[in-house]
Amino acid sequence: MTVLAGFFYRGQTAGSDQTLRADLVATLSRNPADRIEEVQSGRCFLAKIDIGAFGASGVCRGPDGATTMLVGDPIGEQRAADPARTRAADAQEIHQALLVGNLTPLSTSRGAFCVAHHDEARGRLVLATDRAGLRPMYFCNDGEHVVFATALRILESIPSVRKVLHLAGFADLVHFGTELGNRSPYLGIKRLRAGEMLVVGERETKTSFYWKWDDLQESSESPDRLAQTGADVVAESVSVRTGTIRSTTSMLTGGLDSRVIVTLLRERGIDVRSINFSIAGSQDQTFARQFAELSGTQHEERPSPPGTSYPDMSALLVKHLRSGDENHLKNPGRLVWHGFDGSFTLGYVHVLPQIVSLLRDNRTRDAAESYLRHKRIVWPRSTKAHYAARFGALAKEAIESGFSDSHFPDPGRRFYHFHFSQEARALMRGHFEDIDLSRIEYLTPFYDMKLIEFMHSVPIEYAFNHDFYMKVVSNYPESMLSLPWQTYPGHQPCPLPIPRELEGRTQWEKGTVGAAARFRSKLSNQRGWEILTTGEFPHEIISRLQFSFAYLVQFLLSKDYTYATKMIGLLQRHLAIAGGHLDDPI
Repeated sequence: MTVLAGFFYRGQTAGSDQTLRADLVATLSRNPADRIEEVQSGRCFLAKIDIGAFGASGVCRGPDGATTMLVGDPIGEQRAADPARTRAADAQEIHQALLVGNLTPLSTSRGAFCVAHHDEARGRLVLATDRAGLRPMYFCNDGEHVVFATALRILESIPSVRKVLHLAGFADLVHFGTELGNRSPYLGIKRLRAGEMLVVGERETKTSFYWKWDDLQESSESPDRLAQTGADVVAESVSVRTGTIRSTTSMLTGGLDSRVIVTLLRERGIDVRSINFSIAGSQDQTFARQFAELSGTQHEERPSPPGTSYPDMSALLVKHLRSGDENHLKNPGRLVWHGFDGSFTLGYVHVLPQIVSLLRDNRTRDAAESYLRHKRIVWPRSTKAHYAARFGALAKEAIESGFSDSHFPDPGRRFYHFHFSQEARALMRGHFEDIDLSRIEYLTPFYDMKLIEFMHSVPIEYAFNHDFYMKVVSNYPESMLSLPWQTYPGHQPCPLPIPRELEGRTQWEKGTVGAAARFRSKLSNQRGWEILTTGEFPHEIISRLQFSFAYLVQFLLSKDYTYATKMIGLLQRHLAIAGGHLDDPI
């Protein structure tokens, strides 16, 4: 199952709200070829679509009227011992466990998923998300209905769900690319947090956590011993997702994350179709091609447009897979392997020692300010002064709150946990919002919950600057590290010589960054014009005169004000959805 929505009716007269039901069904998918499965049971209504990527069903129904619907793949702990076990078996296990209040299948799951479980006999609905909160579940409670959906766009489109722009939640989305805590961009709409469940009954609604990351203890084993364990866990994270497949598709960049995945797939005798979307002639493209030849994949290259420093891999992949397929919206969805966040999970990218030290000294505010400077969060100069100050304060408060929400034995661990969590959710948020159109489910071994759990036990000092990452991958076949790879600036460099003609040919080099700025400027010109000429301009927060001047400078001098048009465009969109209503106008 891919997208899920529904509601629980808590009014005095049992029955469904037909208007709300019709609205949910109408907005569930934007693909007219999707078949919507609906279940009305007592006070609860559930609706879902399934693009068919996982094959096996994620729906269970019992003779007593109980229903469980899964989105994504939980990957239960039995999957490691039984490769033929499917999502359907895991769904059945969760269904039976929730009937008796057993949360073990949730707390031992390894995948990214959401679940809705309605127990008609008990008159209750249970909603839960995975242990890292990667797969979103949004909900709102107006007293009479609890309405929920796995994509925010669904609740945005329901007329009966009141939308008021929540400045703090909207600021999170702009500053971090995702919601933090249980906030959303709208007052009254919340998002389940990592390892959280919501229980809805006729008289009460309550949340609780079935899993908490800060309960984990730090390991006392040596770095080498831990690295071997880490290599085993990564390999298992791949194997539990392969099942019985004999051929598959994987992204392949010039870095190590996707190289690790392709290596482990090929070790299992699986035929791999690898795809690369890097800039022509870059290290990323060249090193990926070389490794594809070495590992024996069927390799394809679709170069990104010139000047693209950080290509939108998901959008490029969708476009590539659709090419020549007129029936792509009718065909089953696809599973694609992706090395999302290996460098965050294992390599501790941007986990800064100075912030770890500040947290260990209980200087949470200073740590938040340091992270704020690192993220370079600024609002456009066209933002009115009092709102610019407010958004700056909200960013700092969000980081402080994020650091304070967990209570690890080592206070420095709070930085890794917060940084990884928000980066992972930001990277996947847009994908899950538009999955009804992309028709792709990603297989992401570096988001495996057992792996994330393991990395929370590794002492932080072992992992700075990709040090632990390199110890882990050194346990794999030597051939994997026999060719050069692209590395992050400031982290452990590749020990192999980089060919002279490829020196400086990365997306981080000055020439590429400059070209990217010029490329973005052209796109930003179009977006800026749309902001000024279509829709209601957010004049309460943004000075139209100053934004018009900035737009003119960008247009005439090819300046890159993408950050401004992106922020203001988001503000315009969300304010329009909220009917211009703000929760805290200044």
